[in-house]
Amino acid sequence: MPIRIAVDSQGNDGKKGALPIIQGAYDALQQNQELEVVLVGPGELLAEQITSLGLKDNQLYICHAPTVITMKDVLSKAMLKDTSSSMSVALEHVINGSARACISCGNTSALVALSRSRLNPILKGLKPVLTTHMPTVSGVATIADVGANITCDKFDMRDCAIMARLYEQLVLGVESPKVGIVSNGTEPNKGTELTRAAHALFEQEIPGYIGYVEPNALLLQGHAHVGIGDGWAMNLVLKAMEGMAKFVGLNVKQILKENLEPAVVADLMGKMMLKIYPANYAHAYLLGVDRLVLKVHGDCEDPIVFASAILSAQRAAKNDLVGQIRTGLPERLAA
Repeated sequence: MPIRIAVDSQGNDGKKGALPIIQGAYDALQQNQELEVVLVGPGELLAEQITSLGLKDNQLYICHAPTVITMKDVLSKAMLKDTSSSMSVALEHVINGSARACISCGNTSALVALSRSRLNPILKGLKPVLTTHMPTVSGVATIADVGANITCDKFDMRDCAIMARLYEQLVLGVESPKVGIVSNGTEPNKGTELTRAAHALFEQEIPGYIGYVEPNALLLQGHAHVGIGDGWAMNLVLKAMEGMAKFVGLNVKQILKENLEPAVVADLMGKMMLKIYPANYAHAYLLGVDRLVLKVHGDCEDPIVFASAILSAQRAAKNDLVGQIRTGLPERLAA
């Protein structure tokens, strides 16, 4: 039976609006026949846009939602109660079981708040975390929490590590991940009071824990498969790496264009972008709630972003990521 993914088609801050989302959904369907995608948003407009792109797929559906939560909207009680927005309706699909995952590129604060208010934590007391991955010289590295919790304690970080480790295993396919706490040095006296407390706990409870890792060693040298930190610090790491990837890509392309034939430049850039292209890594999972919820970057012009997120969600659902997290956490939350 195909795995159905609900996609909030609205909220994209990019100039092309819903068009890259629609194209990305279609592209994902062409790559995986075990998928169905429900595009949530203004029904008539979505139908017109699908027609304008010349797309047709029997596994691409539309679900009408009349309103949109924009990036400028401020989180409020009224927003949390509203059931008419495309984000809210997409979440409802996973709540009632008609879809296995919800994907949105809309307002991050709204998505996290709606998920926390309408979905249950996998276990009582668990703080959901945003988890994503970035390219390294040896593959990819999972990093968490990239923004859901600005403040946390050592037990929150431990639970984050358990969930991120399972994500690395089940979604990215690394059987025995190495886990590190992201810090400003590898020496035991480095870091903060929080990271030092978490370090002692990780040594006792996290399989594959290797100690502190610096961001450059994690992402550029591949010293660990999973990097853990609080939401404030890890969000900065993520945004710095995304900016650097774009900077390097643009400059390398310019240098090559000045010295090589266009066909050679296109070939070399294509090979490089397969490795570092941010579009392949521009989604994050909200782990810790009892349904699959993915957040895609909100300023997007590239369908690859959405196709990648949809295909990733299909793998996570197929491998029962939520169920595996539920199994992996209970004894540890008793501490």
